[in-house]
Amino acid sequence: MEFVILTSLFCVSVNIMITRGGMIFSWTLPYLNKLPYFIQKPLFRCLNCMGGIYTLFHAVIASEGLEWRLLIYMGAVIGLNELIDMGYRLVGGVENLERFD
Repeated sequence: MEFVILTSLFCVSVNIMITRGGMIFSWTLPYLNKLPYFIQKPLFRCLNCMGGIYTLFHAVIASEGLEWRLLIYMGAVIGLNELIDMGYRLVGGVENLERFD
């Protein structure tokens, strides 16, 4: 459970630090926007897309290994990211959090 929560919160923090104006890495957005769109989504734009890639990164860094449990973790991270994204939208507090379907 700790793995899922940490990975999800990391995804959300990367998304917010880059896409919200005035945040610490918002200055990188003009440069990152030059990347192809299919690379932008899993790196910083789409929380659901980020969930899969960042789960793999976290598994390698945390030495969890690439086991069958990783699929469960990945689904849980993506689900938690979606709940966080929906929560942001319900309160209307995040105008720069983009949704790409």
